[in-house]
Amino acid sequence: MLFFNTNKPEQQPTKRIPHVDHIVDRVYIGNHRATGYVAQLRRAGIKHILKLYSGEPQFPRDFIVLENPIPDGQFVSRAVLNRGVDFVLKHTEVGHSVLVMCAAGISRSSTFVLAYMLEIGYNIQDAYNILFAQHPEADPHPRLWESLIVHHDLHYSLDDLLSL
Repeated sequence: MLFFNTNKPEQQPTKRIPHVDHIVDRVYIGNHRATGYVAQLRRAGIKHILKLYSGEPQFPRDFIVLENPIPDGQFVSRAVLNRGVDFVLKHTEVGHSVLVMCAAGISRSSTFVLAYMLEIGYNIQDAYNILFAQHPEADPHPRLWESLIVHHDLHYSLDDLLSL
């Protein structure tokens, strides 16, 4: 859950934005319902969006949105995974907050947050533990776990990761 204080420019947690959870650094996770809270997202400084579903709902024009739709439950190519992770890295490295979102905020968004965390040096167990502690809905589809295993050369079996 994301909280912020509207009286200070620094993002001090005090007020909840529905459907958005802070995970690590400046990375947040959410679902399509977050589009109903654009004023709160603006006040919290979250205007960079990695959107992993196609179609509606959309964000206003002042948001920077990478449309990177993927079907849930299918293996993700390295190019598509890298495109999303590179977007998150590019914006967090210069101090922007990024919301990673899919339709339900369960599988695709969790996969991309985990890929980002692996990219910045977390091991998969720590990354998943942090993600799940902050966003208990996190539950990547087995095919998406396989994408992480292959593209990040994880030395785990699918069964190992599904038991995390």
